[in-house]
Amino acid sequence: MLLTLQQAADLAGITLAQIRVKIALGELTPESLGTSVTTRETTYLFSEDDIVQLKTLMLVPSKNNGNAFVDDGSQTDFTVKQVASMWQLP
Repeated sequence: MLLTLQQAADLAGITLAQIRVKIALGELTPESLGTSVTTRETTYLFSEDDIVQLKTLMLVPSKNNGNAFVDDGSQTDFTVKQVASMWQLP
């Protein structure tokens, strides 16, 4: 079963732009692709195996080691470090 770019993004839980970046970087190769003669638009088709690869490519390991800051609602101002921890940024 082949999936369109939108279907692959929906199943993997990521955006179309993230998939296009991974393709452009060569980290992901679609099952099939074609370019429309009239619109010059590239169509990507993905297999179910590609979805697993997409999900693993998009996983970002947390560097907080379980020490992530959690907003309990009592604080109104946050440090940059606390915001980065909440958003799981490196």
